[in-house]
Amino acid sequence: GAVAAMSKGELDAISNLDPAITRLESSGDIVAVVDTRTAKDMQTVYGGAYGAGCLYLPIEFTKKYPNTTQAMVNAMVRALFWIQKATPDEIVAAVPAEYYAGDKAVYKAALEKNLEGYSLDGRMTMAGAQNVYKVLKQFEPTVIAAKIDLDKTFDNRFVEQALKKYK
Repeated sequence: GAVAAMSKGELDAISNLDPAITRLESSGDIVAVVDTRTAKDMQTVYGGAYGAGCLYLPIEFTKKYPNTTQAMVNAMVRALFWIQKATPDEIVAAVPAEYYAGDKAVYKAALEKNLEGYSLDGRMTMAGAQNVYKVLKQFEPTVIAAKIDLDKTFDNRFVEQALKKYK
C-alpha cells in the first residue's frame, strides 16, 4: 500500500524497509535522503549499528528451549558465513521466488544496498542493542510497557557457541 501511495503522489515522504524502498528508488518515485541501509546513515540516525535482522527472544524461552535457541542462532551464523562467500546472484538464487514476488532485480538491488550493514559473524555490540531498544521504546507497545535492563538481558553467548562450531 505504501509503495502504491508513494507512486501515485499521495505521500510526500516515506520511511520504510526493503524491498519497498528499492522498488521506489528503481522506479524513480523517490530519492533516499537518509538511508539507514548504509553504515554512514546508521551512524547519523542511530549513533552506530542497528541490529534489525536479529533474534528477540523472551528470557523464559531461551531458558526453556536452549537447544532451539541455539539452533536458530547457528542457522543465522552459518548463513552470515555463507553470505560472505556468495555473490549477490547466488544469494538471490537461494531465496524462494515468492519471497521477492518474482522481481529478482529489485530483490538483488535491495540486498546489495543492505549488505554493508550485516554482521560478519553474528555478534552485535551492546551499543547496537541499545540503539534497537531506543527505537523500539518509542513505538512498540510491549517495549514501552516493559522494564528492560539490557545489561541483564542482552548477550552474545549463543552466537559465541555457534562461532566455536562454525568458525
